[in-house]
Amino acid sequence: MNIVIIGLGLLIVGLSFWGLVAPQSVLNLVSSFERTASTKLRITAALVRVIFGLILIFGAPYTGYPSPVATLGWIILLIGLVLLFISNSAFERMLAFALEWLSPGKLRIGGIAGAVLGGLIVFWSL
Repeated sequence: MNIVIIGLGLLIVGLSFWGLVAPQSVLNLVSSFERTASTKLRITAALVRVIFGLILIFGAPYTGYPSPVATLGWIILLIGLVLLFISNSAFERMLAFALEWLSPGKLRIGGIAGAVLGGLIVFWSL
């Protein structure tokens, strides 16, 4: 199970570095989602978070730091469940707000935070 959690942490690190190195391409991708926001996209976003949360929750006992891993898993699971039950119009407003608020500089800061979080997940799993 540790290898799955390590893989999840490395995926987060990789995506975070993408936001750090090429923030405009990430913004372009998110803006393309805004134009096609639908029930399918919202449910996919929710299910990805639910799956990631469950991986962390059930894998936590096999890590060196089970409490922070499980806590992070519960937070991600809760976010996924909220996304699952909000309306499409609320999801569209959320995407629009994110695009309005985000800039390449803010995305780079988020990339650093995401890389640190992914690195912590890997470290906690070793």
